[in-house]
Amino acid sequence: MLKWYGDELKKKTDRVVPWAMMSILTECVREAKKIVPRKTATLQGSIQMRAPRKIAGQWVGLWGSWNCKYALFVELGTAPHMIFPRNKKALYWEGAAHPVARVHHPGTVAKPFLRPTADRVYPQLKGKIGDGMRQLS
Repeated sequence: MLKWYGDELKKKTDRVVPWAMMSILTECVREAKKIVPRKTATLQGSIQMRAPRKIAGQWVGLWGSWNCKYALFVELGTAPHMIFPRNKKALYWEGAAHPVARVHHPGTVAKPFLRPTADRVYPQLKGKIGDGMRQLS
């Protein structure tokens, strides 16, 4: 006679998976903060995580930079583009010869810090889940 262990296994995975995900998310935040390009601490301080939770039967955990407007530009870089004034008729900065109507920005080189971290840390999730399941056995 076969015995069904599905309910017991589901209870174990519902304990282990969020624990393993929390461990991985924490590591991602820690590692990304180490390699993020810094002029100020704004971008580094914006790297955060949100604890795993079950949504529609799936465990979902988030990490990244939510409150720093330029994080995406640092991660992906920018193409050459024009900069126009928003609130004034012209742009001016210290050292400029005179106000100008627009500036051609040459673009920026990508300096990824989120994707390389994910690529390095995510593969550890499988092992963490396996370790957790063995500890509960």
